[in-house]
Amino acid sequence: MRKHSMLLTAAVVAMGLLVPAAPTSATPPSAVHFDVPSTFGVPNVFTATGPVCSTGVVYDLFAKASGFQSGIGVNFLVVKEFVCDDGSGSFTVKLQVRLDFRAGTDNFSWVILEGTGDYAMLHGSGSGVGVDASESFVRDLYDGAVHID
Repeated sequence: MRKHSMLLTAAVVAMGLLVPAAPTSATPPSAVHFDVPSTFGVPNVFTATGPVCSTGVVYDLFAKASGFQSGIGVNFLVVKEFVCDDGSGSFTVKLQVRLDFRAGTDNFSWVILEGTGDYAMLHGSGSGVGVDASESFVRDLYDGAVHID
């Protein structure tokens, strides 16, 4: 009888190891909006609403163009770092931009790659549009959702 109960206990323990742990749920995403008057290659200021700092500076870290041979537009892969004025941290964002020469517009998708400080666990994504503001810069408007965990 003792051998039987030991085997039953071992079987129950083994089955328990096969049951996956319940996944932890992420915090619900919150809406975020960034307004960035952008001139490529120089630091730009940003304002934001949502669960991130309200102001800071954006630095261009990387940019690569492709698809310009068509003569109707160009695609850009861009990586930017947003550094908060209040010292709370920074976060890096990847953009995939499509500039349409015919329409004179650009649209993009964005995703958070990583962060530091209060934003070390920041995740999120969204879309945006570049609006001509003058001959020297474009106003990039980002909208999306982020969460920190």
